[in-house]
Amino acid sequence: MPSLWKSLPPAAMGLALLALTAGALGDQDKVLQFKSTSKAAMKGQQHLVMLAVTPKGRTVRLVVANTDPAGPYAPVADQLQLIQSLKPGDLIQMSWETDANVNTVGAIARYTPKPGELTLNGYLFVKAESKDPKDPDSAVLVTLNKLGELTVATESTQKDSAGKMQPDPLISATVTALKEGDPVWVELSSGPAPTIQAIMPYTDPATATIGKFAMADMNGEKAPSVELDNGNTAIVVVIPGKDVGGKWVPNVRLMAAAHRCKIGQQVLYRVQQDGATTWLRDIAPVPTQPTVAATPAPADSGPRDANGVPKGRTVGGTGMVPGVGGIGGLGGF
Repeated sequence: MPSLWKSLPPAAMGLALLALTAGALGDQDKVLQFKSTSKAAMKGQQHLVMLAVTPKGRTVRLVVANTDPAGPYAPVADQLQLIQSLKPGDLIQMSWETDANVNTVGAIARYTPKPGELTLNGYLFVKAESKDPKDPDSAVLVTLNKLGELTVATESTQKDSAGKMQPDPLISATVTALKEGDPVWVELSSGPAPTIQAIMPYTDPATATIGKFAMADMNGEKAPSVELDNGNTAIVVVIPGKDVGGKWVPNVRLMAAAHRCKIGQQVLYRVQQDGATTWLRDIAPVPTQPTVAATPAPADSGPRDANGVPKGRTVGGTGMVPGVGGIGGLGGF
């Protein structure tokens, strides 16, 4: 796979260069959102300083090395050229070295998100492995990547006909078919040790019109369902749940989401096929497009000086857009 990183010449201080391929992020190689730049004195020497935001919302202060550690202000040329081209909110993939609480840029490149990576439930599949390889009944741990931040989740289990806990067959089959780097849509339970409630290859949501709400037969139990008309045909999708004491108890989140939609309303939805059953995975009304008034150009859109610092002031604004967590856009579908 082609490298996401732009090769940079080392500063005189001998910073190591990185050559990382897409999806292969090391411990200190992160995707950040560019925020601003300024010029500041560090250890008696002027440096270009960059602020960037992690996916979890933490602001990181990063120092660009000068070509000569003992010389005048002269940021490493290729790093300076790339940073000059950035706007607040742009995503970058980079590494840095930390010494005496000073983070010095090692390598930097623009980052292009993979399909779904900026959505709330979008991740990249990394790997699946048994928690205890010696135990055939051990839980399966699935590692997911979102913008360089790794999440480890456990495959959920369910009781078989003998009452023994077994891996959810649909989740297990889906995970087995995935390859490293595949974009996936995942529903995780909350908490520090999440379990996978649903997982499937990522695709953009489809649109349809709500036909009606009804009840479907699930092994003799009545489960709520939704009829969706995509313009060509109508499909009946079942709201997932579980049998509790002979009664189907539907997924609370999806029941609430379905009830926010009205018959005849156009919706965005996701479904997953499981044999003859089509499960509803997500549903929401198609959002209306509000009228947005024109906004003035950002303060950093003007000229920059020879050192890459905006003339008259540092780059303004946070570069964040509404969303979940730090890097913006993590929301909805």
